[in-house]
Amino acid sequence: MKQRTRERLLEMRERILSGTRFDMLARMYSMDPGSALQGGEMDFMTLEQLEKPFAEALAALQVDQISGVVETVYGFHIIQLIEKRGNEYKCRHILLRPTFTDYELADDMATLDSLRTEIVEQRISFEEAAVKHSDDKYSKQNGGLVTNHELLEVYGANDTSYSRTAFYKDELGRDYTYMRSLQPGDVSLPFQSADMRGNTLTKIIKLIEIIPSHAASLANDYLQIEQSALQYKQQEEFEKWLNKKISAMYVFIDPSIDTSDFENKNWIK
Repeated sequence: MKQRTRERLLEMRERILSGTRFDMLARMYSMDPGSALQGGEMDFMTLEQLEKPFAEALAALQVDQISGVVETVYGFHIIQLIEKRGNEYKCRHILLRPTFTDYELADDMATLDSLRTEIVEQRISFEEAAVKHSDDKYSKQNGGLVTNHELLEVYGANDTSYSRTAFYKDELGRDYTYMRSLQPGDVSLPFQSADMRGNTLTKIIKLIEIIPSHAASLANDYLQIEQSALQYKQQEEFEKWLNKKISAMYVFIDPSIDTSDFENKNWIK
């Protein structure tokens, strides 16, 4: 599947070198929703802001030169350098992810179905199976225990104090559909899913614990309390700033048609 994706990008690269416009192919084929409509063009960025393989390939290019196929956690890319300004680079790229035939997807489902049977029959533990068979770098070496490390990585948050292993059901996305009937210790049937970067996945899930609704406590919910307190302080500071701005502004609504109900009553003078 990866080889097919590489070959598609190499064909596109040859077309560009033969005169086809890079931006046209990016609009037609790139799977990056953030840049495809702009012809694959990205904003100026430093190399530190980019995935390491992408950054290394970009740093090796001359203006208008096109890279070979580059693999990152997002998929496969070809990259063209547009401009370099100090330590910032402006480029365009085409992103493709491996696509799967129905046969390949069915094969993955069958593999995980067999593995689930071994787990249920206690021929192997879920944790051992994760270490041996999982492709998920975030949980593989931890017996399959799911964390929010992928989310933190995507948003560039390096503070490990934000790490957690418990999630609200609305944070689980469509995976919750396959978990809602499970009891602690149960293993789900295999199902298709996707990661935060849009890569297709096939999964089985073991439910460890259901935490019932409860009053928040510092011992069990410190991170959520900290985030709520921060949001409260941010809102408080914003309202102080807004009140200062409102004092220098004037809004008039004719009383005969005034149906306004501003939360901040200082808008109307």
